[in-house]
Amino acid sequence: MRRAFLALLICLSLPLAALAEARPRGLLWSATPLPRTFPLQVKSTPGTDYLLTLRDAETGAGVLAAYVRGGSFFRVLVPPGRFRVDLAAGRPDDWRDEVARFGPGTEDLRVDAVLEFRVIGTARRAGHILDLRGPARLVAVPFDLCERLALAPDSLEPAPGELFARPRFDRISRACG
Repeated sequence: MRRAFLALLICLSLPLAALAEARPRGLLWSATPLPRTFPLQVKSTPGTDYLLTLRDAETGAGVLAAYVRGGSFFRVLVPPGRFRVDLAAGRPDDWRDEVARFGPGTEDLRVDAVLEFRVIGTARRAGHILDLRGPARLVAVPFDLCERLALAPDSLEPAPGELFARPRFDRISRACG
């Protein structure tokens, strides 16, 4: 009896596991030849997933799309430029595909502001944090990453069989303070 009950539980849980695996995660596609080096971070609450589409602010052409799982840390790197952010929100269990999105329960959202991703000075990359939590659901906050080059200490020793070391510089990124 126990074995039959366990077998029934396993059989019933398989479709749910397959459904959970069918949900994408992260970057879905990118349609730009430009390097994606600027941060776009999304903060969200559990229970609502999002299909994020980044569109060129002037032409409206799609630049990239990503799937954001609600409540999970999410960051995607985007190319330089000025963009609009469109979001389709829905329950994770309702996800179908990129066209049907979350079915009839899909809620369409748009960030009002045009977000600009660019280099500031010589060592700062301007990105944004998109906060989808709380009553003011679409809050875009500018976010800068400061970068500097630092000599990699392990590169100061010559490699075996070489007479001189080949110093290497590593790029170090951190939030600007």
